[in-house]
Amino acid sequence: MKKPNKYKFFDVFIYSILLIIAFFFQSTSVLFSQNIPSPSLVLALVIVVSLFENYWYSAVFGLVCGILVDSVSVNGAGFYALVYMLTAFSCSVVLNLFFQKNFASFAVICIPAILINEFLDVIIKCGFTNGFFTLFVKFYLLVALYTFAAAFVIFLLFYFVIKRDEIYKKPKGIVKPKK
Repeated sequence: MKKPNKYKFFDVFIYSILLIIAFFFQSTSVLFSQNIPSPSLVLALVIVVSLFENYWYSAVFGLVCGILVDSVSVNGAGFYALVYMLTAFSCSVVLNLFFQKNFASFAVICIPAILINEFLDVIIKCGFTNGFFTLFVKFYLLVALYTFAAAFVIFLLFYFVIKRDEIYKKPKGIVKPKK
């Protein structure tokens, strides 16, 4: 059953606020110092939203997030827009076809998506040079771990606070009382 438009507008508003907050903390050094690896909060938000929305909505949200990240990125104009859109679309399609909305499916989908995105990020930033493996192991795997932790916190926020009424639906139809 589709939600009424007023609830979808509320979801768009909540996602926009969360996107602005995640983008602010990711692009400034308010929360994380520039010298240490910091999580990709926008990627974590993209993956979690794709787990709770349909694939077209997820793809558009991923595209908007990628355009926002591309606006401050120095390399690869349009790279993050394409990658985030494809990530959100594929995560949503895989979840809707094969999984339920629970933590196990979140972990099965989130971990490979984050690792693939971090691998593509290291390729676009330095290519296959001599220090590729060292940079990937020392820096980007740590970033992937931090991003998964941030995605887990966002997932818990969505699961227990924002999307609670959709997940714990009561059965439809006539329910006869037990005697």
